[in-house]
Amino acid sequence: MQERICSVVDCQKSARSRGWCSAHYERWRRNGVVGTAADARRRPVAACSVDGCDFVGRLSRGWCDKHYQRWAKYGDPTYTKRPDYGHTRRVDDAGYVQLWRPDHPMAMAYGYVLEHRMIAWDLGILADPDDHVHHINHDRQDNRPANLVALTPREHMRQHIADADYYIVNQYGRFPMSSGVCVIDGCERERTTRGWCNRHYLRWRRHGDPLGSATQKPEAT
Repeated sequence: MQERICSVVDCQKSARSRGWCSAHYERWRRNGVVGTAADARRRPVAACSVDGCDFVGRLSRGWCDKHYQRWAKYGDPTYTKRPDYGHTRRVDDAGYVQLWRPDHPMAMAYGYVLEHRMIAWDLGILADPDDHVHHINHDRQDNRPANLVALTPREHMRQHIADADYYIVNQYGRFPMSSGVCVIDGCERERTTRGWCNRHYLRWRRHGDPLGSATQKPEAT
């Protein structure tokens, strides 16, 4: 079989894709035209053709590098994994309301601010940015000022423990952290780890069973 030659005039390299050699194909893929290496370096300065993009510089196929990379990877220069990014209001996976306020003091790095923290900050309920804002009725979308209170991280944890919001789950069941005692029936010692007192926890570490004992012997066969 006769080897195919690149269709670009004066190019004697083997054709790889679309009738071009690898070098000309990559120039076309990158710049939208085959051209020469010198032509590729002389790309004019212009604005990205994607609506809303303010980039002005040397383009690839009429796009800035960010939109070109999206086209190369997904086939669409406007593709985004977060279609709601930049919308005025959204609810995150944890159930909290987020607002698009990139200039707010409480805004996160990506431009959104948690609504309850924004309200607490604006009204003076929250004075220290390191503190947490607690929802009194536990409804994360009820951001009325009367439902918000500022707590230190330690106070916030204690509040949820007191409200039995935090549980320990193990093979013996689901137990609220507010119990304060070992979850083994009949044990009144203080709970320390995994819902057990220190003695039962050490038994579990050594024997794989919090009720196990080093003195136990295997049954005779």
